[in-house]
Amino acid sequence: MTINIGISQSHREYARDLLFKILSDYYILMIKTQNYHWNARGPHFHSYHQMLELQYNDLAQGVDLLAERIRSLGFHVPANYKNFMTHATLQEEMREPATEDMLKNLTHDHEYLIRETREAINKLKETGDENTLDLLVERLSLHEKTAWMLRSLNSHDS
Repeated sequence: MTINIGISQSHREYARDLLFKILSDYYILMIKTQNYHWNARGPHFHSYHQMLELQYNDLAQGVDLLAERIRSLGFHVPANYKNFMTHATLQEEMREPATEDMLKNLTHDHEYLIRETREAINKLKETGDENTLDLLVERLSLHEKTAWMLRSLNSHDS
């Protein structure tokens, strides 16, 4: 069936490609955050454990929203780990960092997603795809808040 939602095929394909890149980074960050949730340690373990659980649940919701938007645009979501790793810029965690380093790594990853999302928003402004823009603006706000909270845990950083 032909899709006729007021967004051209080429604009929908462009949005799909940008969204899948972001989705791939979300997936990697979700796994990394859950890894850190399980492996945080130290005197603040309980509060870090709870905070990271909230964050990976938010990322899981974001994964679902991004994938559903790709489907709404009329495309299959090639959701498998190999595709995510191929398209993601963020890297999975292969070490066992100290908890403070975990928080710094997550801060950097959220800041990367902020920049990536802001760039995608700017690229999509001319496509007439307000729903994708709204989704990305909402996700951008959540990443900015998360990065701020993570930065605030390290009193030596500004």
